[in-house]
Amino acid sequence: MLNKWNLPAMTNRPLKNAALGLALSFAVSVSLGASIAHAASSPPEASSSYTAEQASMLGGKFSFNIPAGYAKDPNPLDPRAIAMGAKGASYLSTAEKSLLITAQMPLLVDADSDDDDFTLSAIVKGTELEQSSSYKDFKKLGEKSVLKANGLGLRQLDTSFNLGGKQMLATSVVAASSTQSAVVTVLTNADNPKAHAALVNTVIGE
Repeated sequence: MLNKWNLPAMTNRPLKNAALGLALSFAVSVSLGASIAHAASSPPEASSSYTAEQASMLGGKFSFNIPAGYAKDPNPLDPRAIAMGAKGASYLSTAEKSLLITAQMPLLVDADSDDDDFTLSAIVKGTELEQSSSYKDFKKLGEKSVLKANGLGLRQLDTSFNLGGKQMLATSVVAASSTQSAVVTVLTNADNPKAHAALVNTVIGE
């Protein structure tokens, strides 16, 4: 029996884990990397008006309000990310020198729960591998787990790297539920760590 990825259906946990890890390391991380590059090279123009907007993923389980001062990019995610099933948006604050990217895309194999350690670890590892191979001066700064009140597990990966000649702080917050994964990336100029931390706290709800 084949699934939507044209792979045999798997019920054995070790086989499932191996397939999921390979798929997420490729699909999620490459999709996210393409979106970062696209948004950074084509930033939206800042707007003086602010319309309240909420980012909502995983059927509303992972949601937060976009802070005032962040302009939404009218362009969609990178076409390569869209082709892999991703949907989302990017927001830029020129004042805070921060970029916020939200992305949701299908999992190869359903997550076992809303706090599936293997699924979250696979997404984080894929993201880390993609960043370390794509950007200069990459450094992993930390990783932690957060359990939201609704039972949704979040995994936070903090890194830094050089993008276009500028040192950046990057935080990827990942979650998964049922058939979908969500990745929110915060990218900020390294000279503004307070703004970066504040935006990350908004994303995870602290």
